[in-house]
Amino acid sequence: MPIRLLIVFIVVLASLNEGFGQRFPNRNLYDIWIVAGEHLDKGRFDDAIKLYEVAPAVPEFAKRLSSAKRIQTIFQAGERYYRAKRYPEALEAFSRYRSIDPTLQVDVLDARIMTCLQELDKKLAAKLDATTRVVAGFEWAYKGEQQLAVLDTLAAKRSFTKAKQLGGGLNTTLREQYQQGLRSVKTLGAWGNAYHRAVNKDGTHSLETMKAYRSASKYIISDIEYEIKSVEEGAKATLSASSNIDIADRLRGYAEQCRIEDLYYFIKNNRNLIPDSDSLSVHIEEYRRVEWDVERLKNDPANRPFLESAFASLLKVAEEIPQIGKQVLFCARKNYSEDLIEAARVSETQGDEGTDNEKYQEAIGYIVKARTLHLSQFEAQLDEIQTRLSVKLECKLKQQEFAEVAPRIRTELSNCRIVEAWQLWEPAKAKLAGCGASDPEFFGQYQNLQDMVYRFHRADSLFRVLNPLAEKALAARQCGQARQLFQKIGSLDLCDFTPRDQAMAGSSQRIAECERVNCYLVSRDKAFQSAENRDWKNAYDAYQVAYDCAEESQKVRIKKIMADMKCDAYPDSCRKGNVSTALHPTGRVAFNNPVYFDNGLLNETNFGYFVSTGLQVSFLSYLNPVDVVIGAEYFRTKYSVLSTTQGQSRSAGDFEVEGADAFVALKLHKPNTDPNKLRPYLKGGIEMLLPFGYSLTNHDMYEATSDRRFLKKQSLGATAGFGIEMEKKKFGFFVEAVFGYNFSGIYNSNFVTSSGSRGKTEANFRTAGLRAGIRFW
Repeated sequence: MPIRLLIVFIVVLASLNEGFGQRFPNRNLYDIWIVAGEHLDKGRFDDAIKLYEVAPAVPEFAKRLSSAKRIQTIFQAGERYYRAKRYPEALEAFSRYRSIDPTLQVDVLDARIMTCLQELDKKLAAKLDATTRVVAGFEWAYKGEQQLAVLDTLAAKRSFTKAKQLGGGLNTTLREQYQQGLRSVKTLGAWGNAYHRAVNKDGTHSLETMKAYRSASKYIISDIEYEIKSVEEGAKATLSASSNIDIADRLRGYAEQCRIEDLYYFIKNNRNLIPDSDSLSVHIEEYRRVEWDVERLKNDPANRPFLESAFASLLKVAEEIPQIGKQVLFCARKNYSEDLIEAARVSETQGDEGTDNEKYQEAIGYIVKARTLHLSQFEAQLDEIQTRLSVKLECKLKQQEFAEVAPRIRTELSNCRIVEAWQLWEPAKAKLAGCGASDPEFFGQYQNLQDMVYRFHRADSLFRVLNPLAEKALAARQCGQARQLFQKIGSLDLCDFTPRDQAMAGSSQRIAECERVNCYLVSRDKAFQSAENRDWKNAYDAYQVAYDCAEESQKVRIKKIMADMKCDAYPDSCRKGNVSTALHPTGRVAFNNPVYFDNGLLNETNFGYFVSTGLQVSFLSYLNPVDVVIGAEYFRTKYSVLSTTQGQSRSAGDFEVEGADAFVALKLHKPNTDPNKLRPYLKGGIEMLLPFGYSLTNHDMYEATSDRRFLKKQSLGATAGFGIEMEKKKFGFFVEAVFGYNFSGIYNSNFVTSSGSRGKTEANFRTAGLRAGIRFW
């Protein structure tokens, strides 16, 4: 086993140095695994395969390498059909990848499968051959199961129904799958209704009602399990009335107890109460993913190099978690320590059963790693194991190893390579921990070396912490804190003063610049706040202070703002006009339910859509109660005439009209209003439709026409509505509910009669919807 592990390490290191040294500097196996998975998801199979080939002796890499090669072959076969738009053959080819590894989902293949399903969905199921229908049915059933797993019963029902429509009775397994899925949808739906009735009745989450979902679903739904666990513990799932202190205590409590799942769902259920909850949730989710991978890799001892790299990633992810990173990092270290202790015990047992000391050396390696995690709660166990191993290997051997490393440590110190010296010192010193004070003379000769290592390591570590903090404080414009941090940096007794001197160079000027920028930003923000409160004089004065602290390029802009604001700050020097104009880009979305006569008979129509966009000019008066509005828009409307066959309503004809819409209207509002505040109004006027496009598809006669001559050149109508508006100096908008009736009709009666109509044929548009406009000038 040691030889095998050694070979794995050599292969991995060689591959990293030779094949991937440029692409993955300082990356471990787990980083490569993640990047390879991203390549696989994006369809970059060659890149993914190269990365999986890095560690062929690691079982997980070997298994995924084989799967990636087979998936690439499947993708290439399916892609040829896909690009040729032969979607049935493409779907059948792509779907084969699910049989390779049921636990593996590849985004590019899932996306291709969904596109094929959507394309096939445009065709009638009867037109598809049996094989295609069965394959598509299985894919819809698979999607339905995924949707059920997250309690999306509506989407799951649609998916299982599509599977039923496609598969029918063509395949027994498929039939059982969609029937079971539809039953699950029904039982989960009934459970959901009972759950919501209980909540609506007394406002609480009934524990028994929540637990009932387990009998309605074969899936374990994490969100509901968290709710159940919270109620069982007497802790509510949400904290709508809790204080920030209570929330922080709950976060720390979950983290300190290493209840990562509960922590994740607590954050998820209280997003609006937890500061920076989105970032915190993303970091916790990443930690959970790596932790799951760690637990999976523990199952096979041959994955040890991969497991070590996964633990390294787990520690790194934990360090980056905001607010509770210290507590979660403790959990990661605890997990890693427990694994290393168990690995050491296994290796020790294997050493006892063998005849050489390699397994003992391997066990000590695990103990040394565990000691570098610095968890005092495991020190007794580590001492016990290492003491036993020390007796077996003898302290003299370890002293000899330490004596061989000591000159290298001194060399690193002499070159001020403190990190490298510490990396040599810590494991070398840890190996001697089990020997105690059995040889004071040996330990005494290295006391001076120990003092130097600790002194320079402490100073170097402080510099590595303080320098980024000082830079961060400057970036955050915390000038006083930055000054204190730079003073501490200047007092550090580093081995090599060069980094310290470089960090201190220009720090005084940078702090002075920080204070100048703060002066400018604080004064500018005060001006913004005063302007928002319409306190123009204080805003003007604040801009004057900001001007004194500003750079030359900023002064030009501030001077212009002050010139624009002067009339508001000193109203006696300016006079406001009575009437102004405003130009708005506009858009309208409405329903259209025309009154339609065909050959003298009134026909039922559906509610079609009516959309338009264009420009509107308003002549605004804030002293008088009447404004004038004119505008022009491009419009497009589509509706259908309905008929009834055997008691069922259907479309007898689809109509589509497009053209220009011009209107003139009057707006009524209260006089003497403030342009900086919202103002309600009533509106009425006339509009003229100028159609230039027409399309009719007659489903009864199986004919279609787009002859523009059926329509009048112009058609008059009335428009009315009500809305609100605000028209500031450089910003304005309006939103209104608008109604219209086209009283003159749209059809050219002369052409309609000459085309064979035996009675009145006319359509009068009736529209109701919303129009809005906005300007930034």
